[in-house]
Amino acid sequence: MAFSLRRFPARGEPGRAILLDRDAIYYIEADGDDSLIRTARRKRYPHVEPLETDERRLPSLPFFRIHRSYIVNLDRVYELRSRGMASGQ
Repeated sequence: MAFSLRRFPARGEPGRAILLDRDAIYYIEADGDDSLIRTARRKRYPHVEPLETDERRLPSLPFFRIHRSYIVNLDRVYELRSRGMASGQ
């Protein structure tokens, strides 16, 4: 089965895939051996593939692995925050 380059197949269960517009994906989060895909409409799609597989299948830009548990769509980032730093650092 061929998929459009603009779509990403979210495999919620074996033998079934929901085709998501890549531009609608905000981030993908590791969930054990699987992952969760968060979209523009605040929906979360379970995905039965690990984050490492998703990282290989998505274009390196605008998608970027920011943490061992997250891949973000840089086109959807509107704010950056640092964690664990004292005020003024």
